[in-house]
Amino acid sequence: MPAAPPFYSTLRQSGPIACITPGTIQANKGYSPDLASKITDGLYHPAIEVGLHLLNGDLYSAHFLARKMQNDQYG
Repeated sequence: MPAAPPFYSTLRQSGPIACITPGTIQANKGYSPDLASKITDGLYHPAIEVGLHLLNGDLYSAHFLARKMQNDQYG
């Protein structure tokens, strides 16, 4: 079983996603914007990648990837 990515502990410390009201969150930011590219470049299964984006509070990337997977036979 592969080890967790090195940035996983940082994601775990983020805490829960705060209540979001329209217009109060910027797309593609999350808790740690610098981790978004590390998550995307990690070559993880799409479901794992969605989970990592959610842990980072990056709802836009998680939603985009989940929608992209909808018609994928392996997603």
